[in-house]
Amino acid sequence: TVQKYGMAVVTAKNTDPVTSYVKGGSKYGPGPLTYQFRCPVAANSDEGSDGHLAVIQPATGTVVEMYNARRLPDGTYSCTGSGITSINDYTYARSACLGSSFTISAGAILPSEVAAGRIPHALAAMFPSSCVRPGHVWPSTDDDGELASGMTQEGMRFVLDPSASLTGMTGLTLVVAKALQEYGMIVTDKTTGSDIDLRGLSSASFTTINQPNQWAAIGITTDYPSVAALLPLIPRMKVVQT
Repeated sequence: TVQKYGMAVVTAKNTDPVTSYVKGGSKYGPGPLTYQFRCPVAANSDEGSDGHLAVIQPATGTVVEMYNARRLPDGTYSCTGSGITSINDYTYARSACLGSSFTISAGAILPSEVAAGRIPHALAAMFPSSCVRPGHVWPSTDDDGELASGMTQEGMRFVLDPSASLTGMTGLTLVVAKALQEYGMIVTDKTTGSDIDLRGLSSASFTTINQPNQWAAIGITTDYPSVAALLPLIPRMKVVQT
């Protein structure tokens, strides 16, 4: 998903105004109830109900992350989950803005990676709720699985057999397939849908701050670009120890 349920990630400059968020719920959270940070004017979350927004703070080497983030008329933000972490970290001690302990941007597919033809990291995957059971495995340190009959746990890594043929695949599908063979995908959250979703950088990362939409620039304009050609390869995927 690269639009409605993608991960909006923006980078603040030292000249950007100082704003703040107020966390109005306790669903997620090691982040404080309120926090001040610099943020580009008009930056906002993805359009979906998850409302993920991460604001990189180069001056402090940190990232401010929010769940269900909404920009208010006065330029501040409301959210129901938050976390503050180092730019170099990819997990929290417990869940912050996802069901697992991973950060918002960990494993997100970038348009620049697709354009280059290679994704140099594991992919962040959301599995249907019916497939995710309670408990987690490293590198996740938290989870929100519910069904004991689920086949996966958050933190599990699935890797595509390197010998699986990718003949006939092109574009986004081929780039994703190669990444699955080289790095795999990690269960970072669950979804109420019936598909396995791979998280991408949201187009809101560009459009809300008046920057060219990098997804549209490479020809991807739908909310959910399909990689359905990978479905026949699912039996060739296996869980590996991270």
